[in-house]
Formats: sequence, C-alpha cells, structure tokens
Amino acid sequence: MNFAFSGLANIIIAILSLGFIILWHELGHFLAAKRVGIRVEKFSIGFGPELIGFTRGETRYCLSVLPFGGFVKMPGENPEDDTSGTPDEFSSASVEKRIFVAAAGPVMNIILGVFIFGLVYILGVTVPRSSQTTEIGYVLPEYPAAIAGIRPGDKLLAIDGRRVSQWGEIQKYILVRPGEMLEILIERDGKTVTLNVTPKLRKADIGDVGQIGIDARMDVIVRRIIPDTPAATTELQQDDRILAVNGQPIHHYESVLNAATVTGKPVTLTVQRGDKRFDITLPGETWIQVARLDAEGAASVQGIQIGDRIIKVDGEPLLRYRELIEKAERGSPLMLTMQRIQEDSTYTVQIIPELDENTGEVINLGGMLMREAFAGILLGEPYDLQKYNIVTAWGKGAERSWNTVKEVFTVVRDLVTGDVSPKYLSGPLGIVDLTARVASGGIQGLLAILAFISVNLAVVNLLPIPIADGGQIILFTMEKFSGQPLSRRKQVIIQQVGIWLIIFLFVLVTWNDTIRIIKRYI
Repeated sequence: MNFAFSGLANIIIAILSLGFIILWHELGHFLAAKRVGIRVEKFSIGFGPELIGFTRGETRYCLSVLPFGGFVKMPGENPEDDTSGTPDEFSSASVEKRIFVAAAGPVMNIILGVFIFGLVYILGVTVPRSSQTTEIGYVLPEYPAAIAGIRPGDKLLAIDGRRVSQWGEIQKYILVRPGEMLEILIERDGKTVTLNVTPKLRKADIGDVGQIGIDARMDVIVRRIIPDTPAATTELQQDDRILAVNGQPIHHYESVLNAATVTGKPVTLTVQRGDKRFDITLPGETWIQVARLDAEGAASVQGIQIGDRIIKVDGEPLLRYRELIEKAERGSPLMLTMQRIQEDSTYTVQIIPELDENTGEVINLGGMLMREAFAGILLGEPYDLQKYNIVTAWGKGAERSWNTVKEVFTVVRDLVTGDVSPKYLSGPLGIVDLTARVASGGIQGLLAILAFISVNLAVVNLLPIPIADGGQIILFTMEKFSGQPLSRRKQVIIQQVGIWLIIFLFVLVTWNDTIRIIKRYI
C-alpha cells in the first residue's frame, strides 16, 4: 500500500509541478500585457469550467477544473475574435508591444530555469569526475569501438566534425544513431587519428539505441569493504586508490574485475594511500551484491536484503554487472535468482526495470543499488560535490540553462536534417512519467528535471511554428517591415495550419510515450 501511494503521490507532484511551469509561462504573457496597457479579460489557473473566481478591474481571475497550467485571454489575440478597435486590444497594440507580450512567456521560463538550476547548485549536486573528461578509460572487447581500433587512453575530440568537451555529449550523440557510421576524431600519443565506428543497435525502453562500448577514464577507488570477505582481512581501507592490476596501470574499475573473472587466479593490486604505496594479493572472485535498498522499492517489498547476491538472471548464470544492465535495458521484467549467504539459501523475485527516457540507461531496478564486488571490495570513482554560494549559484544556473538551450536547438536541427529520428521525442505523458520517476529519487533530481523542462518549453515556444510564440513573433516582425498586417483570412489559415501541426506532433509524441510505458510493463 505504501509503495502504491508513493507512486501516486509522485504522479500528482509531477502534474502539479509541470502545471506550475506552464502557469509561470502564462504569467509572463499576463504581466507583459498589463505592463504595455493591453486588456486581459481572463487569467485562469487550469483549464475547463471555472470552479471559483473573482473580477478585479477588467480581468476575471479564476481557478478551473483541470489544474494543469493555465491561460491568458486578451481581446484581438486570435484573428477570429470580434474586436472594436480600442487601443487596449491586443490587435490594436503596436508591433513592438505585441512582440514584447509574445516573448515574455518564454523569457519567464528561461528565468525560472536559471532560478531552479541555481537552487540546485545551492543545495549541491554530486558529479563523477569522469563526466568532465573525454578520455577513454575502458573499451569493451568485441564491441564496435574495439573493432575500430579505439584504445583506453585515447582522447575523443570530435564526432562527425562536432567538438565534444564532456562525456555526456559523447553518450547522447551515439545513443540516437544506431547503425549509422560515425567519424571519430581522437588524440593518441600527441597525434590525431580519425576512425570510423558504427554503433551497435541495442533494444531499450525508448526504442533502438546506439552503443559502441566505451567508458570514460576514471580514478579507481575502494568505495567499501564488505565484512567477512578476503578483502576485510587485508590492510585495505575505504578511499584507497588502485593504481595497477598485476603490474599493469589501470584507469577504470572494469580492468580490476576483468582480471578476476577472465583468469580466476589471484590478483595483485597496487594501492596508494596518501604518500604510501603498497601491493596486496586477493583471490580472483567477483559477485553482484545489493549495497543499498529503497524501503518502499519493489525489491525490498519482495524480501530482498542488503548483502544478498544476484547469481542468475532469467535462469542464466550472472558473472558481470554489465550483463545484468544489458538485459535490464531491454525494459522487460527480469527474473532474478538471489543468494543469501548468511542462510545459505536462494530465492527468486521479479523486477521491472525503469529506464531514462533520454538515454535509455537504467535508473531504477526495484529500488536496489548494486555493486560488483571483487573479493569483498566495492569499487568506484571519486565524486565531487558541486555546491555554490547564492551569488555564484545563479551564474552556474545561467550557464546550465544556456547549455540546455544549445542542446535543444541541436536536437531540433538534427530532427530537421534527419540525423535524429522523431521516435526519440517525448510529450506531456512521457514528461509526467519521467518527472514522477525522478521525483521518487529526491528533491534535487526533481528540481533539476523541472528546470530542464522549463528551458525546453521556452525554446520550443520560440520555434517558428504558427500559433506558437515564435511563429507569432515572426508574423509581427513581417508586419513591421511590410507596414501592414496580414489579412484576417491569411491569419486564420496560418493559425489552422499551426493547430493541425501541433495536433500531429501531440499524437506522435503521445504514441511514442505510450509505447515506451507499455513496453516497461509487458
């Protein structure tokens, strides 16, 4: 019951939060209209029949049945409106005033995005250090990158001529181009090398996605030592850094795990703690262990406990964590065979993976946080806490908002050129679904996704789509240069085209969202 209530609460939070973003957008139009003397007949919170309201001055303020967003009604705003030609009507206002009112909604969304992103940085966000690099730390054997000749230590400079500066940019570009040959520019030993790589097609909740089998370079540290294991009997401590395995320098924890699973023989680690460096030898054994549990998650509800190990997935033996993730990314329910060491017993549970709408990556496996342990060591990488004072946080918020604007325009350009398929688009249903799932992870994740959505809404509204703010601004600008507005007939035709285009896009993205959600539960 608690789990169901939690899920319902998250959906309600998502709907209200997104409604607030839309309402904030309309508030921008409202304030701008009032500022330039345009009459506002109605300002509604929500849509549909009015529940309660009051009239002050020339404006009716009301709360409507559907509390998702809101709207502002100005006389002469639509070409089919009956107008009297008074100066306080929208259609009678100067071009500059109408552009100001149209642009105010998106500007308010940008301001909101900067504010919320700034708040996130004040609260603090943890970021893996590897996310700031483009240097490759690990290449999966037999994957496209390895076949193309990409090696650990290579620094990725550009993909298809587009410069990259962070690991996330690399992931996003590859993700939406399964089966397409990519031109990869890398730096190796001070020289630049160009290689062609075709991402491997992988089935995921969001559809077919691309993968070439690379991961970022990272410092490998001891995240935790499990009691009553071989590692617990050594001098190893938490946060010790592992420099080498069997004498070979490493830059990714996969190198440690591979050394254990490939040979099955004892493994010697070179460890650094401050200025001290030493070697230890451990048995070559690995396992996937539950390290943390969400008390209301599906795994906890089904009786899984911290310390339990996953030994089979869908009846097949599980040796590596990446095998589990690859199966989970298909979005289908997983049958997990668990082992409880203390009781020397096994049991089976079913878990439904939850995937990120944008990247296809697993974001939740029944509320379990799992670690691939090596001889009792849970490996990881250092994280930096990005936390700023109230002044610098807004600067970081503005920077993040601007980067989001550039990302959205890049996606739009790629959609127009055909470089990205429309199947990756998401609409209101998918946004509510994603926001609800992110809300279950805490306030910071919810704030970050809301800021991202707010900036997205601003950019989409500024696109040259008829009836959108951007389309209106273009028409008003044309009127300014021509000296006269378009005829009412032409305005009506443009509006109808815009409405049908919006309906088409809405049906398309709703279809995409519905298919994704259905796939996650069948």
